[in-house]
Amino acid sequence: MTEHACSTERLLEVQNPRAGERLTAARLAGLGNCASALFTCIQIKPDDQKCLDKANASCGKELAKLDGKVAKIEATLDKACAAVNFATLRADDAMFFDALSQQCAVGTNTLESFADYRECLMRRHVCETEDLTRLVVPRSAELFSVVGREFGSPFCCPP
Repeated sequence: MTEHACSTERLLEVQNPRAGERLTAARLAGLGNCASALFTCIQIKPDDQKCLDKANASCGKELAKLDGKVAKIEATLDKACAAVNFATLRADDAMFFDALSQQCAVGTNTLESFADYRECLMRRHVCETEDLTRLVVPRSAELFSVVGREFGSPFCCPP
């Protein structure tokens, strides 16, 4: 692929609000489905281990689907853009990635390569979605802990 195809077709496609909305909607739905299943077991069937086991298995499937969606986007970006000279993409008149550096303060502190950019973009989506989930389901961490799962990615700032 050419640098032009990378910078205009692939990167803007992922940075496009609609693409971000689709990823965020999928993550919110997946995390919400998991939390809902756990909540049902805890509140309606508090002594039903089978319910918790089923909810835990459902959570595993939901979380795996979410990981798959992120991996698919990462692969699409890598296929199109990983070979592009990163200095070209960093230029003020191109994608201006340096503007994102401050938003990548956790984990990827600088944008020195396309891989850093991709990681920053994906982590931002994950963290923002987890923050939204905490607002919608305030007991998310507690619900996930009932089945031994952690809610929240280690690279996200705690609430």
